[in-house]
Amino acid sequence: MTAGESVRSDTATADSDAAVTASESGVDSAAGSASESRPTLSREVIEDGSAVRLFHARGDLVEVEVVYPVLPDDGSGDDAAVTQANAAIAAAFGEAAEDFLTQYDEVLSDNGGEHIGNPWSFSLGYQGVYVTDTLVAVDGGGYMYTGGAHGGALYLPLVLERRSGARLKPADLFRPDSDWLELLARHSRSALADQEPFRSEPNLLTDEWFQEGTAPVKDNYGLLLPTAEGLRVAFSHYQIGPYAIGDFHVTVPYAALRDVLSPALFPTKTSSD
Repeated sequence: MTAGESVRSDTATADSDAAVTASESGVDSAAGSASESRPTLSREVIEDGSAVRLFHARGDLVEVEVVYPVLPDDGSGDDAAVTQANAAIAAAFGEAAEDFLTQYDEVLSDNGGEHIGNPWSFSLGYQGVYVTDTLVAVDGGGYMYTGGAHGGALYLPLVLERRSGARLKPADLFRPDSDWLELLARHSRSALADQEPFRSEPNLLTDEWFQEGTAPVKDNYGLLLPTAEGLRVAFSHYQIGPYAIGDFHVTVPYAALRDVLSPALFPTKTSSD
């Protein structure tokens, strides 16, 4: 999965790791702007307008539910930025669900229109929204199941520039040409070493699976989310070990990254030039 992809699924089948990609368009496809070939999701505003729920069901065979936040007017007078940010959030969450349904339709077609196996399900929501003067970070995530041996977690760490509402890629959070990948890898490996099962089985830290999954390359660090405590890094199932050990996340303090963070996005966290 590349750094520009924003939604990742741990696993969709018993023996494969599936990735779901949401485009970076600002179109809320669930609101009726998607092409006719895309699945249709019902939409309702909930929680007094602070969130939107998307849903779709086909009897007992497949069920989809998505809840995403709606940002309020921040009082800055820049309604266009808020509108753009909300459109980007709607697109990311909505298109992830549409991709899941498209995958289901493709499998159904391959099976001659017959649903084979257990019911499919897709649930995507958010744990919170972190807002600073320069960015908005939506902690999106959930679970999906496609009839295999087990389901998998969904990850949607969505970061937007507050002034424009534009979506940001992981690399956008850092200074150009800085060694941010090396720093993230070093601090992530150190933090993971303090978590189980790595703490009690340190030999896992030198395993090729762990070393490749934490290597300083963009594919390994595409799930980044700014939080109040620091920059959170997520490692999905199968990334650093077998499914049985689970997924992991670590939070790297901003102080450890101050020399590589974008000063435009983290003006109070970076070193002075």
